[in-house]
Amino acid sequence: MIQLTNIQKVYDGTRVQVRALQGVDLTLENGDYVSIRGRSGSGKTTLLNIVGTLDNPTAGEVLYDSVDPFRFSDADLSRFRNRKVGFVFQEFELLPELTVLDNVALVPRIGGANRKEAQRMATAVLERVGMTDRMHHYPSELSGGEKQRVAVARAIVNDPAVVLCDEPTGELDEANVAAVMEILDSLNAAGTTLLVVTHSDEVAEHARRCMYMVDGVLHEAS
Repeated sequence: MIQLTNIQKVYDGTRVQVRALQGVDLTLENGDYVSIRGRSGSGKTTLLNIVGTLDNPTAGEVLYDSVDPFRFSDADLSRFRNRKVGFVFQEFELLPELTVLDNVALVPRIGGANRKEAQRMATAVLERVGMTDRMHHYPSELSGGEKQRVAVARAIVNDPAVVLCDEPTGELDEANVAAVMEILDSLNAAGTTLLVVTHSDEVAEHARRCMYMVDGVLHEAS
């Protein structure tokens, strides 16, 4: 279980403070599927980054199974993030100089797996998302939908506690939106915990719990 309590995030600007998050509470149970909608600047991505331990809260507490990862050293926090959190970004964030296989295998390699084991893990997860026939291609040779499938494979290769998706369909056409959401839905059906940030009502409604954010405040959708 992941529990956020009274999360606040304040950025000090040159003239004014920006309160990006204002006392956010959020609990993610194992196997949850939660979506958060909101306009640009509402705090969605800031919240996602704090859940994923990419950013520290100004105040409040983040617990993974009663453990506060922000108390770890930088090295231990990096290892924790590598094992526990998967990220899917709107713009894919694939390394152009690596093949599909090596992009996915990089995650377990960073976690300490040897090359052979990392490639075995990457091959298995690429099969899950239907990309085995493109394993030895480079990102520049893929469509947007194919890139996002690879990004999903990279996110789940270490079997993380939670997969965080930041506008995962924002760069895709309608057909590829459907294909990526089918993959995410199947992952959740198999037990993966998902937190999806999106502008899209259609994408948000795939989740079992829908929420929305306004000016740094998180609300349950009615």
